[in-house]
Amino acid sequence: MLAPQPEQAAQGGLDLTQAIQILDKLTSSEEHFDTMKSTCKSLASTWLLATFAGMGFALTQKFEFAIATELITFGISVAGAIGIFLIWVLDLLVYHRLLDASFIEALKLEQRFAQLPQVRHGMIAALPDGQTPHHEQWFYVGCLVAPVVFSGPLFIRWCMATSPQAAIGAAVLLVCITACVVGLMRRHSPNPALPMVRLRRLAGVEEGGGA
Repeated sequence: MLAPQPEQAAQGGLDLTQAIQILDKLTSSEEHFDTMKSTCKSLASTWLLATFAGMGFALTQKFEFAIATELITFGISVAGAIGIFLIWVLDLLVYHRLLDASFIEALKLEQRFAQLPQVRHGMIAALPDGQTPHHEQWFYVGCLVAPVVFSGPLFIRWCMATSPQAAIGAAVLLVCITACVVGLMRRHSPNPALPMVRLRRLAGVEEGGGA
């Protein structure tokens, strides 16, 4: 019989007490990244409100410099949308991936030690539609699109003063860019290294939704 490898021996020597200690550290890590994700969403909400406040201020003021109010408003909305996009990157592409790393290791411990609370197994069983980023992405999509939807018609109206063709071109360009950005966010929000099929398999949850 072949002698067990050192790694296998170490895994075989892990007892319940050690598993609880490791799970406690993993849970602390999950709580940290959950807090960071909540901070990102709070920042995105504040950023959105500040963007609308800036656009409202621009529309109610008369500026001395020769720049159309519509252009100023549109510029503020684009800046706000870019900021929200960057917060989305920080939340779902950075912190959520780090959260996944802790989550999957804790899930493995739950799978190995039935005495541990099967919290993460319950989470997966409660998400038949996929990972949470599938739902979180709509928060950022809404925050990003809202300022553009508000200021876009103003920008198109300003272009209309130049020519109808310019207005049509601006409208098409706005729709295309917005659709591309939203498609990018929807495509990259879920963690490609952690497909839901793998999670459900690790948790022992059948694809039909039963445990």
